[in-house]
Amino acid sequence: MRSLVYAPYAETIDVPNVVVDGSANRSTVLALSHWPGTSCPDELRADLSAEMAFRYLDRGADLHGDARFVTNNHFDEDGVVSMFTLIDPDAALAQRDFLIDVARVGDFGRFHDRDAARASMLISAWANQTGSRDAYRAVLPLMPRLRDALEEHRDLWGPEDERLRKSEDAIATGRITIAEVPELDLAIVTAPHDLEPHEMAVHNATTRLRVLTRRGRHLGLRYRYESWILLQSHRPLPRVDLAGLAVRLTALEPNGVAWSADPIDDLTPQLTPTGDGASDLDADTFEAEVTGWLLAADETWSPYASEP
Repeated sequence: MRSLVYAPYAETIDVPNVVVDGSANRSTVLALSHWPGTSCPDELRADLSAEMAFRYLDRGADLHGDARFVTNNHFDEDGVVSMFTLIDPDAALAQRDFLIDVARVGDFGRFHDRDAARASMLISAWANQTGSRDAYRAVLPLMPRLRDALEEHRDLWGPEDERLRKSEDAIATGRITIAEVPELDLAIVTAPHDLEPHEMAVHNATTRLRVLTRRGRHLGLRYRYESWILLQSHRPLPRVDLAGLAVRLTALEPNGVAWSADPIDDLTPQLTPTGDGASDLDADTFEAEVTGWLLAADETWSPYASEP
């Protein structure tokens, strides 16, 4: 295929373009995206947009006509891997499995190769260094030697990698425990008050997409990102709206702590105490309230409801 060229999203509104890992605009001729509401040939759909980009190469990359530009409306690891795949197909194909794993870390917080986790941390650090500048322009030139760049940039990913290691060790030794309630797609993470579990350690240890955390007085519930996209490997349970549960927990708090719930169609909505995030509720009471609410499931939301 003729390689595509990156252009910022705002500059592609009136020119034919391919969108990866985001929403199409009025001039988009092909969207390779796992976002809700996006149209894409069924044979290209996959859990990750990066996987979709590689599948597009596999079928001959023959659906975008005379479009020359590839773009996205946000920056993240799945987006940059998808875009790099269409900009430099040969270089991307040479490290296909590694790059897909990098995208998996960025979107799902899961990995097979520890270097992929480190590369995700490095991409995030590079992007943060750009400030208000275009992160794609800064990061795309670095993608061909992403794995090789890890050692020389250890200062950018090393501290987070160490936090991840401590969480992994705590799970392995039982200092952090993860119990599962399969019928609710729920993982219950219990950790010491002084150790906040790293998301990647938790996500690598459980596939459940609803995560309840008990860490001293810090209690919370969140939906993982996989429950927001058009996941293809399986169809998750619909999300249960948590606004009413926030009201109920606020009423149960003995000392006036208020709870809040993000909108159910946010990417990764959370139910948490406001302020410093600490609750005066007994953790067992919180867990019982959450499981009861999820079982009732009065109001739900699913990304598949907006399938084109």
